[in-house]
Amino acid sequence: MSNITTIYDLFVTRLGVIYPSHSKLTNPHKIEENNDMLLKLGYGLRMGPGLNTKRHLACKASIEREITIVFTRKHFALEQTLTPKQTVEKALLEDQFLLIKDVETYPDLENTVIAKIEYVSDRGIEFIYGDKDNFIQLETVFNFEYFEFL
Repeated sequence: MSNITTIYDLFVTRLGVIYPSHSKLTNPHKIEENNDMLLKLGYGLRMGPGLNTKRHLACKASIEREITIVFTRKHFALEQTLTPKQTVEKALLEDQFLLIKDVETYPDLENTVIAKIEYVSDRGIEFIYGDKDNFIQLETVFNFEYFEFL
């Protein structure tokens, strides 16, 4: 088994620990394909592109990879009511902050497989149309570096 499999599993486990009341999205690649129950309070992860850093160390290749963590919440408010919308948006930002704080506290996810990890960006809060309800999402992007034995 390669280190990327271990890292993937570490992220899944960590997200489950940080967000025990959230549901894991079945399709984090196409958010609109998840059902409304999952989107109400959900998270998912997408492994993004990788890059060969061309750094080799003792028969190990260094790979830098992007991972996106998606958070979703139900949008309870009507367009003309401001306070409930702001409350849900702030809750989504707090979800993101918990993850950033956790990654900064445990940058190797309590394992020695990850050489480094850093928060890179997000795309801002976005609106999603569900089957019956409306939702908002926030995608948070991290870059991490790890080594694979050749």
